[in-house]
Parts: sequence; structure tokens; C-alpha cells
Amino acid sequence: MMSGYVRCRMVLKAMELFDEMKERERDVVSWNLMVSGYVSCKGGGREHVEEGKRLFDRMTVRDFVSWNTMISGYARIGRMGNAIRMFESMPECNVVSWNAIMTRFLQHGDVRSAFEWFMKMPERDAASLSALVSGLSHNGELDQASRILFEHGKAVYDGEKNVVHAYNTLIAGYGQAGQINEARFIFDQIPFTMN
Repeated sequence: MMSGYVRCRMVLKAMELFDEMKERERDVVSWNLMVSGYVSCKGGGREHVEEGKRLFDRMTVRDFVSWNTMISGYARIGRMGNAIRMFESMPECNVVSWNAIMTRFLQHGDVRSAFEWFMKMPERDAASLSALVSGLSHNGELDQASRILFEHGKAVYDGEKNVVHAYNTLIAGYGQAGQINEARFIFDQIPFTMN
């Protein structure tokens, strides 16, 4: 019932149900649901994220979802300092945590910081690569996006079609810039396996 209210953006109704639960009935999933409900509230700004943070602070057990929800929430409203402090406070970070910071830097147009985070990542996945290539492309940094794709694409390519999105994004970027020869060159480099 609580998840239905949260999905319908009726966070206060969900909170009423949450408050009615006995403390021992509240598990990490129900806590995460409520934190996420506040943090991702459409049209909600700082006050919703801070309410989510108050709930987060009351949690006795946190998991990656708890931490990543708060990191994404702070980053979404442009409070990158808070997002980074949450990231640095995590007992252990995963690739999703790193991607959350990097993608928000890109969404705020801070290409340099996003690239620095990407380079510091201890582990990258196809989402990391696609996010950086896409962000660089959208910020007009096509040549840098191409360099990143060719330097780091093979490291995350595992024989699946998981990096094709990064190639498609770069092809679209070059196409929109009228650089058809470059777009064709990237297209010809797409790795794939025949089934």
C-alpha cells in the first residue's frame, strides 16, 4: 500500500502508513521506500530532500539503495557538496554511487568534474561509459567523448551489446553537428558479436 502511495506521489499518505507500523515491522525496504518517496518527489526541492535525509538519519540499517538515494537526491537539486559528503560517508561505494555523482556533474554542465570522477572510479560499467560519452556529447565535447569511448570502451565490453548505447550517442552527436564522416567512422567501430 505504501509503495502505491509513493508511486502516485502521495508521500504524506504513505508516511501515515509508515508511522502506523511498529518499529520492528520497519525493515530497510520500507525505510528506503519512504526516503525515496521524499527525495524523488516531483516538484519537490530542498525541503523534500531534507525530509528524506531526516528519515535516512533515523535508519538503524542502511544499504546501497539508502545511500544512493540520498546521493542522487542531493545531486538532483544541485547540492553537489552534500552529495559528495554522503558519498564519502558511505561504508562502501559501488559503481551506482560513482555513476550518480558523475551523471549529475554532467547534467549541471560540469564536464571537468565528471571526467575526474570517471577517472577515479575503481570499477566502471557500461552505464558509466554511456553516461560520460552522452554527457560529453551533449556538452559539445565530441572529440573527448570519442577518445573516452575508444580508450575505455573495451574495458567494459564483455561481448554483449552493453556499450552500443555509448556508440549510438556519439554517432548522433556527430550527426547533429554535421560531421557525417566522423559519425560513419564511429558506426564502423561498433563492437558486436554474431549469434
